[in-house]
Amino acid sequence: MNEKLTLAQFKRDAATGHMGLELLERYGKKIDRPIIVPVVKVQTNGVYLKRGSIESFLDFPHAYLFEYTGYMLRVYDKPKKSLNTNEKIKGPCVLVYRVHKI
Repeated sequence: MNEKLTLAQFKRDAATGHMGLELLERYGKKIDRPIIVPVVKVQTNGVYLKRGSIESFLDFPHAYLFEYTGYMLRVYDKPKKSLNTNEKIKGPCVLVYRVHKI
């Protein structure tokens, strides 16, 4: 599955309670020993991840800064500057996750 899916589809998939995210890359640097962290709660503006007793929140950017294929999730930074305010230009990729069914 290489097609891009919507942010809404990601939320539906995450809401099943059977999704885990494995952080592979942050700001261009690969993670040495990535671990799979389950998604425990879905909100309109993000998801909660839980590792042991620690809960963290992954904030959703604007939909155009979010890329989901069903097995990979990429979050892009906002661009520094846009010549046209109507353009949807992505900044650099800041987070790369592998999506797992758990």
